[in-house]
Amino acid sequence: MVFVSAGDVIKYALQQEEAALSFYETAANAIKDAEIKKILRTLAEEELKHKKDLSDYELGKNSSFDSLKYTINQSKEHPKEISYSLSFSKLEILDYAINTEKESEFFYSSLAKATEKNKDLRKLFLTLAAMENEHIEKLTTLYNHPFFKT
Repeated sequence: MVFVSAGDVIKYALQQEEAALSFYETAANAIKDAEIKKILRTLAEEELKHKKDLSDYELGKNSSFDSLKYTINQSKEHPKEISYSLSFSKLEILDYAINTEKESEFFYSSLAKATEKNKDLRKLFLTLAAMENEHIEKLTTLYNHPFFKT
């Protein structure tokens, strides 16, 4: 994936966060289990925070970011894009969520590497990558939840 400008990076990141937010809200509305619904709503709120963090980083105020060019290489560890469907089983919903978070973590980690010389940006992307990793851990623990075993 190649981004021509910093604006492209932020635009893509905002789209990804919006898609994750929409997914968690849709899944939370579709699931009856109150505990799982609460977890999904919490994840939606965190995705909203990610959007705010990215939106708050105003382009044009940081020339070192605006002038960079980014190339993010796909790796074997990076999941392939998959599309969400309301007909997913409970486990497919969980797998989709985990893969989406993995894609985001990979994206932000790659951006952190690409911005090593810009401490503020690197910190932003490392923070977002760490938050996505926390989401992966939260979601992975749900495999043992009785809701997903039935």
